[in-house]
Amino acid sequence: MIKTDAEGNEIWVKTYGGTGFERAKTVWNTIDGGYILGGSASSFGAGDSDYWLMKTDSNGIEQWNKTFGGTGWDECWAMRPVDGGYILVGFVLPTKIFDTAYCWLVKTDADGNKLWDKKIEGTRWSAGWDIRQTPDGGYIISGETNGFGFWAGSLQFNFGGDMWLVKTDADGNKIWDKSFGRKILEDSGTCVELTNDGGYIIGGNTKGFGSMLSPIPPLPFSKIWVVKTDGDGNKIWDQEFSRGICWFIAKTVDGGHIVTGGISKKLLGESDVSFIKID
Repeated sequence: MIKTDAEGNEIWVKTYGGTGFERAKTVWNTIDGGYILGGSASSFGAGDSDYWLMKTDSNGIEQWNKTFGGTGWDECWAMRPVDGGYILVGFVLPTKIFDTAYCWLVKTDADGNKLWDKKIEGTRWSAGWDIRQTPDGGYIISGETNGFGFWAGSLQFNFGGDMWLVKTDADGNKIWDKSFGRKILEDSGTCVELTNDGGYIIGGNTKGFGSMLSPIPPLPFSKIWVVKTDGDGNKIWDQEFSRGICWFIAKTVDGGHIVTGGISKKLLGESDVSFIKID
């Protein structure tokens, strides 16, 4: 974690973790002037990888950290402050070769104590990639759901993935889910945002090879894809952009959206950051 001044000059840098592999996916300010980080940890916890939530003071000094998960591989991809606590979303890989992977929600209080967790399944292998709280106190989740998948060691093989949108109530119970995509090739929803008309806009990728459950995204083989829905998840429109993948989408003051991610200049090899403004 790096703290800078207003001009981007480094003030301090801190590292956290053990002898294994840790990564923070999101960081937020806390009301006491500190920071909360959400991600995954393999150095400690119950399994090969666990959801990881860590609190620091304003100087980046660790105050506490909590892990959540079983004996297998649990990967957190997004965390947001909600209701005075935190909500984490990601996926749980199966411990047996043909078992089902599923999206997993974890809700905590302000001190990182787990209040509840919910398993959310799609067609077969499913993952949550981003989450937002909705005005009714529930949640909207974007991710991917696959028609077929299995794993062998550290490798995951998935086919027929679709962009996935899930609406839950305030307790994490699924109300509805919708999927968008084509047969065989991989489509995924890596980020989601609420729109001013009460609907949702999802950013991700389409026409890719490989799986979004794998650690390396299929940048050279996919296109940036944005899908707009109404409040019930029914698609209103979709747009494809340059070869690459969208990692973040946000509203702009004029009612449009900014899309950021990675874009491949060649089929294999070089890639750049993409920054796209849409109406």
